[in-house]
Amino acid sequence: ISSLGVSEGQYYQEGLTINNNDFDLLLNGMTYTSGDPIHTYGLNVLTIIDSNDETFEITFYVYPMIIDVEDNGVYVGEVIPIINNATLYLNDELYLSETPINTVGHHSLRLVLSDGTEFSITFTIDPLIENVSNGSVYFKEITPIIENALLELNGVYYASGNAINIV
Repeated sequence: ISSLGVSEGQYYQEGLTINNNDFDLLLNGMTYTSGDPIHTYGLNVLTIIDSNDETFEITFYVYPMIIDVEDNGVYVGEVIPIINNATLYLNDELYLSETPINTVGHHSLRLVLSDGTEFSITFTIDPLIENVSNGSVYFKEITPIIENALLELNGVYYASGNAINIV
């Protein structure tokens, strides 16, 4: 049974397939054909019927496809997640799919499915830094551009895009 590729209580992205030729399978009470993608969001019950007509059940969850952002991902500048078929919350605030996220820091994106099942991913936005590199030494004026972050230069507020010429 462990060879089916699903485990009790786990979450899987839409399109999951179960490949099996050894058992009869029911998905949510309906015959399941090996290899068919699963698009039923929320709680799913896979019933496995062996050659002795003994049955075993595995419950698992399927969540909608999440495009352009991954759990524990780190992105520079911004990310634009595309997620359909769920109510979305970014850091506990209602979020609209395909809205750019560019606030620097750690974020949580929670999906609430129509059956009430919830699934969350976390990710980080790092600032987009242009015209300067960490650890580099400059012998001429530089003009760093660092968006969506509070900046300090030698302990004093620094506005992105201002020239720096420290001798």
